[in-house]
Amino acid sequence: EVARRTARGEWPVLRTHDELTATLRGGPRPGAFDRLREAGETHFPPTYRLVQGTTTYDPKRTPAWCDRILLWSAPSVELAVELYSSVPEAV
Repeated sequence: EVARRTARGEWPVLRTHDELTATLRGGPRPGAFDRLREAGETHFPPTYRLVQGTTTYDPKRTPAWCDRILLWSAPSVELAVELYSSVPEAV
């Protein structure tokens, strides 16, 4: 199911089941990441686990987003993210 949705670019649907997204919204481990937020929406395909040097997912693994950026700032500081993307050639 995940691989099929990934191939069709249904990333917003997959994000509804994403563990980090759920945690940042208050469950399943409320408080684990208090005051943190993700740098932006993941408008790019999952980056884990690709077969090295390809855009093909490892059939033994479930595609997922890894190495995400979480932000925290003092209330008086506004952080602006200009770009939040993956770097396919680094995978």
